[in-house]
Amino acid sequence: MRLRFVAELTRPGPWMFASFWALESLARSIVAPVIPVAAYDLLGSSDLRMTFMFVIVGVVSIVSAFAIPFVVHRLKPVRTYQLGALLVAIAPLIMAIGTFTTVFGGLFLRVFAANCLAVGLSLFIMAYIRKRDMGRSEPIRVLMASVPWAIGPTLGLWLYENMGLAAPFLTSAFVALALIAYLVLVRIDETPILRAAPKTHANPLTYIPRFLAQPRLRLAYFLIFGRENWWWMIYLYLPVYAERNDMEVKVWGIDLPAGGLALSLCSGIQLAAPLWGRLMARIGMRRHMIGGLVVTGSIILLAGITFGDPWIVMGLVLLSAVSLTSLEAAGNTPFLRAVKSRERTEMSMVYGTFRDMVGLVVPTVYTVILIFFELDAVFMATGLAMFIYAWYARHLPKSM
Repeated sequence: MRLRFVAELTRPGPWMFASFWALESLARSIVAPVIPVAAYDLLGSSDLRMTFMFVIVGVVSIVSAFAIPFVVHRLKPVRTYQLGALLVAIAPLIMAIGTFTTVFGGLFLRVFAANCLAVGLSLFIMAYIRKRDMGRSEPIRVLMASVPWAIGPTLGLWLYENMGLAAPFLTSAFVALALIAYLVLVRIDETPILRAAPKTHANPLTYIPRFLAQPRLRLAYFLIFGRENWWWMIYLYLPVYAERNDMEVKVWGIDLPAGGLALSLCSGIQLAAPLWGRLMARIGMRRHMIGGLVVTGSIILLAGITFGDPWIVMGLVLLSAVSLTSLEAAGNTPFLRAVKSRERTEMSMVYGTFRDMVGLVVPTVYTVILIFFELDAVFMATGLAMFIYAWYARHLPKSM
């Protein structure tokens, strides 16, 4: 049994790709909550200025997303993924210097690295995993990522508060080096990927009209946008909200940052993804996602209404994470089931821009809200947005 599992980790397939995702997730999760808190502190404790910083990063992220196809064409998918892993190690080393400029600059590098990793991994999955197996492989990927994201936020903020700003960034860089070592150890045959790839570089700008002309691809994009909207909201504001209210939790005699612990628990709840996957298989993805979005929206709206009581807000956010996990069980399946085999490289380039669009659109909307209202309005707006995503989820095919 053990030898079989080792074999699964060393040959292209669901477990190898999930392991890549797990190491990448740990490297990113350690610093994900630290970046907004560090920016909040360096910018004079301003929600608005911190959020606007992410708007600028979002613009750069969109520009970098359109450079990825040229990178993939020149370096090929495996080297593109290796480049992303290398940049994930370099970015936190820059941030560890500890000034606003270096944190800001390292964040630019980090979003470009994330694009390289996301596109590379997507191409690996589509080349090596059959469409009919996507529904089983996605919960494995989510499961493998949930453990790092359950550990990273608490570890990162604890290091930040107890050992200084550099500590979480250096730890993240060390994990990224482990990913690089794994990539060197296992060799991925690019032949199945290159066989389906176009002979010339695929520019997302060229394929956007074709992507938009396919309703199921538009819907998959919109729904994944909705899921990421929730994650962006809690990662941007929950650690800052907890720090502002001096919230700590004592666990085994250790004072842990409540914001980091809440984020870790939200991510850890994703361990239930396989269970949600079973329910989804029974009732269908369509009803499953509609229900998850409606419940999540209702709870987050209530969190905004009760914003004056920090512990109630924390509890409600954790409760919303339970329902949000139902969307994590679906993963990228709506896209993977909808995309045509002959267009998978081009369409994955366009689909992969959802991370950059969320990183631009969501902070921009929140910036406008914060100009006129307080932070509770951000929570309420996010809750209302979940209802909109649920309305559009009605258009998922009944066969899914």
